Amino acid sequence: MLPSLFPLVIVLVIVVAAVYRAAQWQKHRPSFEEEPGIGTARRLYLYVVALAALMAGANGLVQIGRFVLDDLFGSPAISQSTTQLAIGLALAIVGLPLWAWHWRMAARALQEHPSEAGALLRKLYVYAVLGIAVGLLLHAATGLAQWILRAHDFSGYHWAAVVAWSVVWAFYWRVEAREGQPNDPALAVRRLYVYIASGVMLAVLATGAARVVHILLLSGYDALASAAVLAPGDNGLWREAVRTALASALVCGVGWGFHWLRLAWTDRGSTLRRLYMAGYASIGGLATAMVATGVVVYGLLIWGFGAVGAGAAEHFRFFPGTIASLSAGLAVGVYHFGLARDEEAQAKQERREVGQWYPYILAAAGLALLAVGVASAVATAVLVLTGARDGILVNAGEWRKGIALVVTLWLLGGPLWQRYWLGAQQRVAAGAEERVSPPRRTLELLAVGAGLLAFLGSLSHMLFVVLRDLLDGDLGRMTVHDATVSLGILAAVAVFVPYYWLVYRSDQRAGGARQAQGQRVRKAVMVLAGAGDDAAVRAIEAALGYDVEQLMSADPAVRLPALTPADAEALVRQIGAATTSKVLLVPDGERVRVLPYR
Repeated sequence: MLPSLFPLVIVLVIVVAAVYRAAQWQKHRPSFEEEPGIGTARRLYLYVVALAALMAGANGLVQIGRFVLDDLFGSPAISQSTTQLAIGLALAIVGLPLWAWHWRMAARALQEHPSEAGALLRKLYVYAVLGIAVGLLLHAATGLAQWILRAHDFSGYHWAAVVAWSVVWAFYWRVEAREGQPNDPALAVRRLYVYIASGVMLAVLATGAARVVHILLLSGYDALASAAVLAPGDNGLWREAVRTALASALVCGVGWGFHWLRLAWTDRGSTLRRLYMAGYASIGGLATAMVATGVVVYGLLIWGFGAVGAGAAEHFRFFPGTIASLSAGLAVGVYHFGLARDEEAQAKQERREVGQWYPYILAAAGLALLAVGVASAVATAVLVLTGARDGILVNAGEWRKGIALVVTLWLLGGPLWQRYWLGAQQRVAAGAEERVSPPRRTLELLAVGAGLLAFLGSLSHMLFVVLRDLLDGDLGRMTVHDATVSLGILAAVAVFVPYYWLVYRSDQRAGGARQAQGQRVRKAVMVLAGAGDDAAVRAIEAALGYDVEQLMSADPAVRLPALTPADAEALVRQIGAATTSKVLLVPDGERVRVLPYR
């Protein structure tokens, strides 16, 4: 199922992301009419029609090839319908000439206007074709690999689609390689394609590999535990499910390796690369590992509490799946996290940004787990005290499972929250300059905002239950029972929201006091510096309390002077006194000039 959804997923994500990026970039341009070249209207017509015609023509060729190959090598028991051939011929006859004509018009426009090579619509068209082609190619290649591994029967579609979409992808990749990325929007579209394709293929690769490991471990577990096999015809290590998952992992592994290890490898320092490694791969992989760990802990606890009625062999059959997920999540997360740290060691600005966000992201994860744990603890207690509707106390296994869930959530969330949030509190108490940092402020506002929304929803539900039973004359123990979830949420809100609100107000007051002293006036500050001026730049940032943008001078004689703490404080006061929100710091002998600009 997953490989069949892959082309649709990658195409939708690339198109949505590309359109969003185009809209964002366009906000900073005067108008489309000022672009050089053939103009936006003609460009839009050419590439929209060319895309539709190419998709129709290529699909027509695939249907023709499928009909021929199924007729030659398919099962003789399956009769071929000429409808498929007629559809393929119609699509190819109409689509291919129409595409060739419009692509020739685009090529002629490129010769007359070389700036067309960097036109945003042209790049969107090229990478949309590449995204569609690679999605359908990997889908077909997965089916082909499954046939080679004898997991599926022969299908002419897979062979025809692999050939057709390989040709389409190779043709447009050569076009893109020849034209290059002459401007920032063109480079941004390329990055969207590379990282979105890499991300989707990494997910399929990890899922397929985890599935293979799961089946192999489950086979070993069943053999050791002498568990009954539900499907005797599909057992053994080389079963059909293993071959299917292995084919998906191998094909997407090749695709991910090409896109990540070749196309994205030299793109160091870009925002999309950092988001891919730090946000998607690292956090996503580690989150998967954390969920798997939680499942293991919960399974052990409910067994230890005697809350399961099945035997040990049946109950612990979840172990192979969680171990496979844990291994895949750790492999993906640790690899990308380590790679991100290595690259950040060469880029100090990025290191500071990621170094600020990571602790607060993990602290937020710990906070969420603790909050759900508090809510679950209160809900379990209410269920035990109120009992079921028939007046009998809840089954012992149910409340034991509730306690196991609470302990699991606290065991996972407690260390995270203690390590990263309380660690941040200790740094702030020791004088660290992060009270008003964006990650800290985001976590505080997110905790307060999400808590207030949860408070409104749960309080509304609880009032509804109370008023309903009051009007019906049925107010009693079951009223509390029906409001179990709301009571749990309100308890979690009461524990954490006031605390984070007080922390937020304390940080706000501390930041306001420093701003009043001229130490925390936030402005867009750029520093013209030379090689070896990192220490001076860090001294300026320490005095300001926030990061500055560093411009490297091409003149080796340009050097920032050594700044004493008094010099840095004086510089901060000059920046605060500047009449604009943008300031340029320029070395001028033994001092630094402050130049306001707009």
